[in-house]
Amino acid sequence: MQPAEDRMRERKILIALAVLIALVMVSLGVLAIVGGHHVGSGRNGAVATLDGRAARWMGAVQACLGMLVLAVAMPSKAAA
Repeated sequence: MQPAEDRMRERKILIALAVLIALVMVSLGVLAIVGGHHVGSGRNGAVATLDGRAARWMGAVQACLGMLVLAVAMPSKAAA
């Protein structure tokens, strides 16, 4: 392959990974919004459980962060 084709292939792989990560984040956010329950863990292994309104807010934040991943991965208007 030529260098331009290699870069394009690598870019497509990175976009596919970003879409997969965003899909997981958004779906977990939607589950937290619909179910009203969110469980997360910190770096030190501590588990945090949210219920009700706090879980819905956390779900909305997580869904927005998932969309942000897509915005960063696809900066051009044609790709987004």
